[in-house]
Amino acid sequence: MIFALVSIVAVAMMHYYHNSFAYDSFGYLENANYIMGKDITFNPVRISLVPFFIAPFVGNFLILYLYYSLVTFLTLLTIVKIVDLFNPKNQEYILFFVIPSYTTYILTTVLQEAFAMLFISLSIYSLLKKRYTPAMCLVTICALCKPVMIAFLPGFVLSLLFYKYIFDDIDSNTFFDSFYNSFKNNFLKMFLYVLFCICIFFIIVALYMVLLSLFFADPFISYKVLSFRWDFDSKFIIGYPLFWFSLFGILFSPIIVYCYFKIYKLDKRWSFFFLLLFLTYMLLIWYQANIRYVIYLVIPIMLGFSQIKISSFKNYTKILIFMWFVFSTLYIYGPIVYYYDHSMRHRVISLNYKPFIYFDSENKSNQYRYFCTLKNKHEYNDNDKEIIKKRANILEFLNKYVCK
Repeated sequence: MIFALVSIVAVAMMHYYHNSFAYDSFGYLENANYIMGKDITFNPVRISLVPFFIAPFVGNFLILYLYYSLVTFLTLLTIVKIVDLFNPKNQEYILFFVIPSYTTYILTTVLQEAFAMLFISLSIYSLLKKRYTPAMCLVTICALCKPVMIAFLPGFVLSLLFYKYIFDDIDSNTFFDSFYNSFKNNFLKMFLYVLFCICIFFIIVALYMVLLSLFFADPFISYKVLSFRWDFDSKFIIGYPLFWFSLFGILFSPIIVYCYFKIYKLDKRWSFFFLLLFLTYMLLIWYQANIRYVIYLVIPIMLGFSQIKISSFKNYTKILIFMWFVFSTLYIYGPIVYYYDHSMRHRVISLNYKPFIYFDSENKSNQYRYFCTLKNKHEYNDNDKEIIKKRANILEFLNKYVCK
């Protein structure tokens, strides 16, 4: 675990050196400054609980990154506790969490992922420990950290009902018959508990509204904006299901599929549990086709991989798998990179020899450098004017905190 912590901090420091957190983060940083009384303006579409969580650390990016490293490490500890409930056959599964591509998504996206991942992990752990009310509270807080996680709530409630009322009654030999009988016998209890879950949700949302109303006129504007967003990038829309299996690299996808299969072999009930938990979410967010929305699948992947008895493998097989794993996570799409170029105002597909973790960090750094040059221009062409208009909030924050 010490190695894992050092790895997470090392990745964070590389991103800190490049100033490479994603530009969507600036709105949350701006709102955190506003909450702390350091700014008189706020970003009206980046409102959630995240600015409150980061407010004490937003004045120093180095401290902020170390803080995020700690949050990420606490998430890892929680997932380890989840996996420990299933008697893992190896400890190498931890590598799935500390690999560069995964920690890059946590540490350089919109500063919500780390908290969403932490609260998802805590809610699943609470659910598995049969602490149903705390589990529902935690998953609601998760949704209030990251608007898109509203899509996670239906699947979570379904998995909660399944685990609480049906799981223990299922006979693996007559899975569907026993499932149906248990569902029929417990239908009224399940219906009443759904109402209880809805009450918990609205109580926490009410507390959220009271807290945020002290600072912002509309605490729910981020959720309204989300409902109207649509990714028209056909490459992402069509290829989105590939990300469900290729979070750690296209070439490593067969191993990921095998991880899901190991959960099925462990117990059909657990495969159904995680299917309820994540499939509904994956389908509901398809319309946005954003790869960082799938990083939460790391939980069942780590669990599935933990059930592989690696000690029984021959040494050369272990070495080949490790080399395959490292190459796949460093080059998750091979030499192909796919990114948004602000100077061209559209996504670009190109070849690049650099590992993803470094390319991603360097690419974001180059974007900020490009933005910073705009403020020093005396004349603007049409492309510059369009960028200034669409990215005004980013440029304002860059001028305050990043551009020298």
